[in-house]
Amino acid sequence: MDPMQALEGAENALRLAIQTVLGNDWMSSPGAPPQTSLQGVRKNEQTKRPSVAVSSNLLDYTYTKDLVNIVDSNRQAFEPVFPKWEIHMALLSYLVDVRNTIAHSRALVPHERDLVSGIAGEVRNCVSMYLGSTNPATKLFYPSIVSGVDSLGQVGDWRSNTEGTFVLEVGQEVTITCSASDPFDRDLEWMVARGDFFGGSPEWKPRHTGTEFSFVWVPQEEHVSVGTTLTVFMRSIDRFHRYSDPPYDSVDDFIKFTYFVAPPVARMSRTRGIDVP
Repeated sequence: MDPMQALEGAENALRLAIQTVLGNDWMSSPGAPPQTSLQGVRKNEQTKRPSVAVSSNLLDYTYTKDLVNIVDSNRQAFEPVFPKWEIHMALLSYLVDVRNTIAHSRALVPHERDLVSGIAGEVRNCVSMYLGSTNPATKLFYPSIVSGVDSLGQVGDWRSNTEGTFVLEVGQEVTITCSASDPFDRDLEWMVARGDFFGGSPEWKPRHTGTEFSFVWVPQEEHVSVGTTLTVFMRSIDRFHRYSDPPYDSVDDFIKFTYFVAPPVARMSRTRGIDVP
């Protein structure tokens, strides 16, 4: 796995673990960076990216060192997530050491690349196993989507939204990137469908295999709506899956992105006799 992808996967898994274990009180927990510092990072991000709705979740502005500090400073809370505590903390410490090298696109030697990839996989699996243990329905068996975000800054959600808060024009590209983790390290398949409906296993047409999935969607005129939803589905290659009833039968997890796809204004204006430059 590419070191940057591996690092992002590990950071996303750590954020998910922190949010799950500590909840909304994570900012007041030992090891957390000052809230004002994170707010400053978010403000700077919004200033540099005025055309993007940046995340309002301050946890998204923590990085490897911050995340590891939070986990390490709350051993009692996180030991169920990382049961081999000393070993896991040593692995996370290595990620902290190489984080800047990876982030600044400096090359790692082969054994470093392999180590980063292995550590990232271990972190994702530990978090996935923990999430499974806290939800008896999963029985430590099913893979989960751990993150999903698009190029506009929208974070995917499992809930259905009737209206999109992110506006797209017909023909405007948007890139959606997701990552998943599986406690048994199986191959994972991904599929995308418009709307909430999934046609069941006979209609399953995977677009990609792996723990990371990224694709570009370009809305067309038939997608014009105040609430056009794209649903990203994921499942393992196993014959058994988390969901067995329609409309999500034969899948293990899913995440949704809803958009306000605006009508072609120029064409509408011309039909009304208004000249548009």
